[in-house]
Amino acid sequence: MDIAVVDDEKAIREHICGLVEEQLPESRIEAYAADAELLASGKRFDIVFLDIQMEGMNGIEAARGPRERREDTVLVFITGIRDYVFDAFDLYGS
Repeated sequence: MDIAVVDDEKAIREHICGLVEEQLPESRIEAYAADAELLASGKRFDIVFLDIQMEGMNGIEAARGPRERREDTVLVFITGIRDYVFDAFDLYGS
């Protein structure tokens, strides 16, 4: 299973990667500090953990690409800000 973790905070990125490794030790995990890095990689992932609030493009904007291409990537949004939760749901409403 190919998994990406995208968060601009190194400590959170490393923590999530560690949790994924514990649960799915056979998975291939790639970490990115920005959504633009993920998109530039051109890779497809089975699961992507996306921080919503980052400099530049936010996680909601980055998630629109796979949704528009109808990729079956599972998106897991990471945020500490309650207001963003409902923005994430809009991606699945259309």
